[in-house]
Amino acid sequence: MRLPECFQRGLTLAIALFVLCSGAAYADETGVRWSDLSPDQHRVLGKMSADWDSFTGQRQNRLAQGANRWLNMDSNQRAQAQQRFNRWRSFTPDQKTRVRELFRNYQRMSPDRKRAVRENFQRFRQMSPENRKKIRNNWRRLTPKQRQRLQQKRRNDRIHDQQRRSDRRSGAGSD
Repeated sequence: MRLPECFQRGLTLAIALFVLCSGAAYADETGVRWSDLSPDQHRVLGKMSADWDSFTGQRQNRLAQGANRWLNMDSNQRAQAQQRFNRWRSFTPDQKTRVRELFRNYQRMSPDRKRAVRENFQRFRQMSPENRKKIRNNWRRLTPKQRQRLQQKRRNDRIHDQQRRSDRRSGAGSD
C-alpha cells in the first residue's frame, strides 16, 4: 500500500515529533537493524535509511515505534498528527524548549495530578471558542506576580483537597 503524497510530505518530521513526545525509555540500546524493519516501516522511515546506522540504538528503537504508531493511525489521526507537527515546526527554539520543559514536568507529576491536568484540558477544549479566548485573555492580562500567586493558590487548594479526601477516607475529623 502506497501512502498518499500528502501524508508522505513531512511524515519523517511527524515521526520525529512522536519520538520527542514519547516518554518511553528503552533498556535495549542495541537498536534495530534497518534490514529487520518491516516493508511498511521502511516506507515510513525511508528518508532516514542512509543515516540509520549512525543513529543511537535508543533513537532507532524510538523511530521504529513511532513508525508503528503512524501505521496504526487512521487517516483522521494522521491528519491531526500532521497538523500538530506543522504547528511544532512553526515554534521558535525558545518555544520548543518551553514545550519540552512542560512535557518533562508533566512526566514527573503523580498519576492523580496528571489526571487532573487532562481533565482540565478536556474541560477547556469543550468550552466555546469565545470562552476559551476570554480565559486566555484574562491570563495574559495578569502580571507575572499575579500569575505566580494564582498558581500557588491552586497548589495550596489541591493540597488541602487531598488532605480532606485523606481525612474522610481514614475517618479522621468525624465526630
